[in-house]
Amino acid sequence: MTWRDQLQPASFRGVPFEVMSTSLTAGRRLARHEYPQRDVPYLEDMGRRAREYKVEAYIIGPEYMSGRDQLLAAIEEEGAGQLVHRYHGTRLVTVTECELTESTEFGGMAKFTLNFVEAGEQAQPSVGIDSAAELVQVQDVAYDAIAEDFKQQFSIDGLPSWGVGDIQSSITDFLMLDDFRQIISAANGFKSKIGDLLGLPGSLASEIISLVRSLARVVDILDQPYVPTSLGAGSVQNASVRGVVQRQQSAVTTLVKRAALVQQAGLVSNAELSTGNDVQSARSEILRAFDEHDYAVGAPRPSAAVATSLKAVRTAALINLSRQSAALPRTYALQLLEPQPALALSYSLYGDLRASDIVRRNAVRHPGFVPAGVPLQLAAE
Repeated sequence: MTWRDQLQPASFRGVPFEVMSTSLTAGRRLARHEYPQRDVPYLEDMGRRAREYKVEAYIIGPEYMSGRDQLLAAIEEEGAGQLVHRYHGTRLVTVTECELTESTEFGGMAKFTLNFVEAGEQAQPSVGIDSAAELVQVQDVAYDAIAEDFKQQFSIDGLPSWGVGDIQSSITDFLMLDDFRQIISAANGFKSKIGDLLGLPGSLASEIISLVRSLARVVDILDQPYVPTSLGAGSVQNASVRGVVQRQQSAVTTLVKRAALVQQAGLVSNAELSTGNDVQSARSEILRAFDEHDYAVGAPRPSAAVATSLKAVRTAALINLSRQSAALPRTYALQLLEPQPALALSYSLYGDLRASDIVRRNAVRHPGFVPAGVPLQLAAE
């Protein structure tokens, strides 16, 4: 690829312009210390100097005044903006000075002399809420409310053995899901105690919630229906008993699914996120999970305590997600005119090697071929 092929259409904040020439000022920030009776000073290196880009730009054509005004408005807009430099790629910069020249000699053209300085963020201590800790606290409250609601709803008193067996099968069916494979030893240990715990609703709820809290995924649990799909062989013996058994099965299902919903909120909002797209996907996943819970067929109406606590979990998860999003590197979108290797693109954009970051952010199939014509998410310097 020749140097002409790598030139990019210049723009600032999306306003295009033509380029006559450019220059770059770079170097190191040095503090010079001179001492008596010493001919050679000591230079203290304070880090890299901010790069300054000088651009001789112009807008030309019969309708040049419209483009001139758009570029001038972009220049005077507050804050840093995205500069697509014809030779150096995309940069986040601030305009320090602009000189606009127009004349009758060169009618139909506005000439801009622009000075840009690369922009960073102010580094200073900040005090904020530990949103992850807040989420854990509201999760604890929700688990307690879910367990208490189950304790009030669940009982096997007076049920025949076949009914108790059906309820026990409902619990063991959950343990067969792929979600529990990662903790199979703990799940088997719990399975051996189910018969003893059925008569102790509070202890049963605590054991189930403890298992769910140790899971790294709960998608299969959340996919389970609230209404039992099978009633067992003995369920035909007595319609009224069958109804009681179904209600107890529903209570078990509700307990497990609500606990999984609370766990899912924490898993998603605390997941490692790299891009704004990751954040948006996580936000959608949280909202979808809670909406599906609220409107699921056969889902029992939650108590006031459960409803309030679940709403608090959803809110805390979204806040935690937003705080994680704020800590992510700022990104911008760029479309390449031609495919490039990630290594070459990284060097042209940043002046260093961040090829792996480009590949990861954009799910590039091969690092030697970053596609053209599609928006790429790139980290601002």
